[in-house]
Amino acid sequence: MGTTSPDGISYPDSNYPMNNWWDAFAEMAASIQAARTAERAWNSWTPIWNTPSDGGILSVGAGGLNEGFWRKDNGKMVDAQFRIRLGTAPSVQAGLFTLILPVPAYVWGSGTEAITTVLGTWAIRDDSTAPVSHFGGPVVQNDPGGLRISFGSAPAAGTPFQSIRRVDSTDPTVLAVNDVFTANLHYRAA
Repeated sequence: MGTTSPDGISYPDSNYPMNNWWDAFAEMAASIQAARTAERAWNSWTPIWNTPSDGGILSVGAGGLNEGFWRKDNGKMVDAQFRIRLGTAPSVQAGLFTLILPVPAYVWGSGTEAITTVLGTWAIRDDSTAPVSHFGGPVVQNDPGGLRISFGSAPAAGTPFQSIRRVDSTDPTVLAVNDVFTANLHYRAA
């Protein structure tokens, strides 16, 4: 065919023979479909916590699950999600939970402005309480380099909403067997 775009889409140009347009359209349609399929493909990701300097889940324990997926469109937008379910004898590092992103995020501004961008939402299901408790809040860029995130606005059970709180090893709950920690992210890549 004639020319290929940066997104991998082929299209005819002025050098393409005029008597062969049906083939050009067929090739163009196939290349568009291939580009769209590649754009929608998910990549596996194992969430990694920024330990030992910050808190996080060191081990999900026997029977636990730590999985994530991410994809980046042909532009700059990233979709990512993870799900962690704790098994028997999990290991949790004390401190503010800070996770390393699968793809670095674009940094808006500098200084404290660079670490206030909301990239998504998180939820924790605490199965160790009766009734089961649910917590949630925003996922916040936690690094002027665009590499790390933390999980904000997590009021403990029975307390009023406080925007300065962040998820750590004991707040909003102490994670235990069968508890689930999940997040969905949508952000601009660096």
